[in-house]
Amino acid sequence: GLKVGLYYSLGDWRYKGAFNPEKYPASWDALVEQSFTQIRELMTNYGKIDLLFYDGYWGWPGRDTAAMWRSAERNAMVRQLQPHIVLHPQGGPPSDYDSMENHIGTITTGRPWEMCIGMDAMSWGHIPHSPCLTSGAQIKRMLTDCASGAGNLLLNTGPLPDGTLRPEEVASIRDAGGWLRQNAAAIYGSVRSPLAEITQPSARWIGTNDPRVHYLALLVWSGTDWIAPRVGGTVHSVRELVTGSPVEFEQISRGRLLLRGLPSNPPTSLPVLFRIEFTQPPTALPNPEGPDFAERIESRL
Repeated sequence: GLKVGLYYSLGDWRYKGAFNPEKYPASWDALVEQSFTQIRELMTNYGKIDLLFYDGYWGWPGRDTAAMWRSAERNAMVRQLQPHIVLHPQGGPPSDYDSMENHIGTITTGRPWEMCIGMDAMSWGHIPHSPCLTSGAQIKRMLTDCASGAGNLLLNTGPLPDGTLRPEEVASIRDAGGWLRQNAAAIYGSVRSPLAEITQPSARWIGTNDPRVHYLALLVWSGTDWIAPRVGGTVHSVRELVTGSPVEFEQISRGRLLLRGLPSNPPTSLPVLFRIEFTQPPTALPNPEGPDFAERIESRL
């Protein structure tokens, strides 16, 4: 049942034209022609390919990069050979989704996107001794952030020379996998909630296909009460997602949703998610301090 995605690097360091197409135009043309030949082979000889992930899409200031790579022509060839395929944006237009490396950038509402990030912040490959390995807690946070924006997390690992994975990375991935199994209802198939625009550094809102059902993810745990601001709409019920336990709540002035009677310690691994059902689809209330509140505060610093 697994889908098949192939990675292809357009850039090839064996070609001088890859670094200086003006000085070595014949080499550049050969590089581009190689990309057509190799991608045609990949799209023809190996059955159904579901996704093509491009890399090495180099460009130069003042030049039409897409035209230099013959992107439209190449992608048209790919779609003719694999009509159902999903194309990564680094291959040039037209692509099927947005891709971000090592960060979550500006999200275009309604367009699919993913964050591509490595288990080691220093490299996409294996570094024998690195202080920058990603923990299970960090993976869970990234999954929550991506789900809040209705995006996908593409997590990279760098295998050891013998093809095995570093035990520390495996432990972090298994830790995040256990959390993901418990919170799958909120993460898989998530949609962008209208409440996601509410700025609260320690929490995230995640939407579902039911416009009345939303998940509130607490990234930290600060005690027995929690207030979510600017929540417009009448709450019908609140339940902790993993245990299914009902949570006492109260809606107070200015759209504040108060969760009460929480345990002193988080009931599960952070982030802790709550399933919140509204009587009608909710909205995010305007910031009472005005839309330029952050800018005005910054100007005083």
